[in-house]
Amino acid sequence: MAGRPAWEKVGVEMVTSVAAYEEARIRLLNATHSCIAWAGTLVGYLYIHEGTHDPVIRKFAYDYVTDDVIPVLSPCPLNLENYRDVVLDRFGNPAIRDTNQRVAMDGFSKIPGFIAPTFRERLARNESIDSVAMLPALFLAY
Repeated sequence: MAGRPAWEKVGVEMVTSVAAYEEARIRLLNATHSCIAWAGTLVGYLYIHEGTHDPVIRKFAYDYVTDDVIPVLSPCPLNLENYRDVVLDRFGNPAIRDTNQRVAMDGFSKIPGFIAPTFRERLARNESIDSVAMLPALFLAY
């Protein structure tokens, strides 16, 4: 245990590298959060959960992850489809009351790290960027 709590006894997975998990968080969770905030603001919602429950906005987020992120992050130690669903469920929780404005306020700074890598990898593989292209389009409209 090396002087630390036995976190693995309560379900914590101990790994040698968190790089794949961090990349999934950035591209899947963070970018999707921004997508929902930008789109939600554009249609007049105040909260993230409102946009997450809007079928059109949810489809933007779902398609972005399913069509463009999961293919470039696979293989991954995470079940990315499950992670996508957990993230969308969490964003849809009205008790969190996270505002679109809080998430959207520094949107331009998120594009290089959260969204551009997916563009680059999809293009390098000569694959469609239709779903990921929606995110900067939403930001520009926002």
